Amino acid sequence: MAHGLPDGLLEALTPAELAGQLLVVGYDGTEPPAELRAALCAGERAGVILFRRNLSPGLEGLYALQRTCGALAELAPMELPPLITIDEEGGRVARLQPPALRLPPMRRIAALGERALLERVGAVMGAELACLGLTMNFAPVVDVDTNPDNP
Repeated sequence: MAHGLPDGLLEALTPAELAGQLLVVGYDGTEPPAELRAALCAGERAGVILFRRNLSPGLEGLYALQRTCGALAELAPMELPPLITIDEEGGRVARLQPPALRLPPMRRIAALGERALLERVGAVMGAELACLGLTMNFAPVVDVDTNPDNP
């Protein structure tokens, strides 16, 4: 088993499946369109990225997101589980709405100089996203903050 993939999987993929595994795509609205669902089912997309346009507010919106993530995960072939992604960084880059966790910009947390606090914040954010069914966060792992004029 190479890179966590079953032996022979890459060789068994069609060109459309192989090319599709490079694509994480977005969509409009709160429901994934039929074309995207079919592409996931055929193994021709690596996954989806969700934006605020895909989410509804409030607790019911979080339940709906959890259901959507579960449905997306079930569509893909077992050997090609989809990436279900979001860009949730805190501050103004926050796709989730209350009652989801609202965090200040990481710059403000980092300014406290408490590395353990940053690690805890990241762990809590990751746990919340995982509970909702998201499998990847596009938030930066390292931001180099060298410009004090950059908010």
